[in-house]
Amino acid sequence: MKTIQLVCSYVGKIIKLKKRVRQLKRECKKLEAQNVMIWGANDYAKSILLNLDSNMVITKIIDAKAKSTNDQFLGINITSLQSINRIELTKVDAIILATDTYLQSMRNDLAEIDPAFLKKVIAF
Repeated sequence: MKTIQLVCSYVGKIIKLKKRVRQLKRECKKLEAQNVMIWGANDYAKSILLNLDSNMVITKIIDAKAKSTNDQFLGINITSLQSINRIELTKVDAIILATDTYLQSMRNDLAEIDPAFLKKVIAF
């Protein structure tokens, strides 16, 4: 009985994650996003990277834990928000927030740089 519950729980999580990825793809298509940054080097980011369309380019991954300029996550450079300049943020079509917990604080941090960047935000 316990095994069945675990399997059902796992399958439910997979279905939910696939639904979020489909939703993300729709949002990226609406924004005509080709150059994208992901904020958060985590399992959500991994799912995004493994499932995004091949015509999209992930320019960087933003993460507060990035220690050096050589840090990478699945082959993509990781950097802190403070290390990214305004021009880089202007060039991206979308900024994907790969979190459930820190959405509002991430939005606030972007708004401090320039409130116009909030139009590029896609919450995963």
